[in-house]
Amino acid sequence: HPPHATNIGPFLGNERSGTARPPHTAPRTRPAQRTSDRRAPAPHSTARRAPTGTRPPFAEPIFALCTSPHAEGYRGQPPARVTSPYQLTSSFPPAIILTFVKNRLPKPTYRMSPPWKQRLDALQIGDLSAIFRTRKPIIGMVHLWPLPGAPGYTGYGMQTIIDQALYDAHALAEGGVDGVIVENMWDIPFRAGPNVPPESIATHAVAAHAVRRAIDLPLGINLVHNGGVALLGIALAADASFIRVCMFTGAGVWDAGAWDEGCAADLMRRRKELHAEHIKIFADVDKKHSVRFPGIDLATHIEWTRFFGADALIVSGRMTGDAPDIEKVQQAKALCGDRPLLIGSGADERNVAAFMDAADGVIVGSSIKQDGRIENPVDVERVRRFVAAARTRG
Repeated sequence: HPPHATNIGPFLGNERSGTARPPHTAPRTRPAQRTSDRRAPAPHSTARRAPTGTRPPFAEPIFALCTSPHAEGYRGQPPARVTSPYQLTSSFPPAIILTFVKNRLPKPTYRMSPPWKQRLDALQIGDLSAIFRTRKPIIGMVHLWPLPGAPGYTGYGMQTIIDQALYDAHALAEGGVDGVIVENMWDIPFRAGPNVPPESIATHAVAAHAVRRAIDLPLGINLVHNGGVALLGIALAADASFIRVCMFTGAGVWDAGAWDEGCAADLMRRRKELHAEHIKIFADVDKKHSVRFPGIDLATHIEWTRFFGADALIVSGRMTGDAPDIEKVQQAKALCGDRPLLIGSGADERNVAAFMDAADGVIVGSSIKQDGRIENPVDVERVRRFVAAARTRG
């Protein structure tokens, strides 16, 4: 570029624009040419120069920056006024112009992640002590009697359902658990996803809210199978702290034959719309009572579940009361990264210590019932023994 063009912010001019040269530079002189030596300009030579008084569209933002009263000089030179778009676009190579613009573009105010990602990351609980009184909680199950509409319901009414739920909740609290989950365990055969009937949703919410008022422990909700948005509605109504989501991601078939798919897209959007992001998501991977779609192995399922924002993950055995292999638990824990992992089935007095070593907590139901039968009420003495066994190692 011309030797006198030493300021690009704003740019110095040249002879064609009528601006004066800096005093330290001398005008260029050209050797005299004979008329016969002069060549006619190439056909494209005039097309390469923008006529004075016009401004190419790409020069608009540059011209605006250069003519700003806040424009700075280039290489310490005092700023000079840009009076012509031709002067602007003809005096400097594109590389200098682009560098000038880049250095003056607004810079992000964040260093690591954009603000939207920081907000999503801040929703994660880190460890389970954010909800419970310990980093490795024991969570007891309150299995509701058959709700209206289920084949096992015989018309005994809502108060009977609530009374049985409160009996189990008090036994769990007295036995020393750190939280409870209220579940429609006996609405068998289970419906799946959006097919859970409204009468089951409504009565589930009423019973769960009664439990919430009766005991001073963190409350969770599970709506079998994979209640999704309806599960979130129950949790809101019952003032719950977390939900257990049976199929947050992936796809598979349930034991009753229903084909189902992950509910993460609808659930996460609805949670945001309802201002319910304080309700945390405990998501099953390789859930009991189901078979995954071929190709969705444990590592894939965990990766998807973490990516879509689950707060904690749950691994279980094949059916209710079946314990997962300890090798499966250890593999899942290694894959979970910074997310807590809970045992979702099969824990008892004999294996709970090993599970507490390998995972970050346990959900227990079957083994703490009277005579170890899942349909019976909770046995407070079994709860105490279970908690003592878990605490020896957890």
